[in-house]
Amino acid sequence: MSNNFFRIVIVGDSSVGKSSLTRRFLNNSIEVENEQISKKILKIENQEIMIEVIDTMGQEEFRSVRDKYYTIGDGFVVVYSILSSTSLNEAEKIIKYIKRARRILPPLILVENKIDLEEERIVPQTEGEELAKKFSVLFGQLSAKNGIGVDDCFQNLIEEIIQKKTIKEQNDNSDDEKKSLIHEDLRNSNSKKCCSCFLM
Repeated sequence: MSNNFFRIVIVGDSSVGKSSLTRRFLNNSIEVENEQISKKILKIENQEIMIEVIDTMGQEEFRSVRDKYYTIGDGFVVVYSILSSTSLNEAEKIIKYIKRARRILPPLILVENKIDLEEERIVPQTEGEELAKKFSVLFGQLSAKNGIGVDDCFQNLIEEIIQKKTIKEQNDNSDDEKKSLIHEDLRNSNSKKCCSCFLM
């Protein structure tokens, strides 16, 4: 997969605003493959990034579909509604599913949607923040209806993807260098042993 292509999966309970969030973010999308998958180009850190956004559209209940999405995403936006405690509970289950599917959590942001309805809030903001802290993931607030926080949500997630990808590449390069040094030491050691045997 290209370093400039990332697949982001939008997941969450039904009626939390996943599709509204997707449409808001993809307002200037350049390509639409079907109702669930769209692409958009963003410029982040002086480079163009192609983002493929997958809107699960309530399909998480189908295990085969759910597991497919959980394994192919480079990053995840887990959405819950400030009007529904059930949606926050479902968000926690989803994060656990993703962790189980991937063993190590990929870049993920937990977001509370519908903050334009603050006066009707049921789920305290602190509960969402605590859940994000529990799993060491990002946390955000947004309103898909009026666009507040939407771009920030995706930008923060993409920056997290880039950062973790860079760290992984650096670690992989470091491991390769260590392996190369070990092989070189072994060759030198074997060479010395052979020389010693020859001299004797």
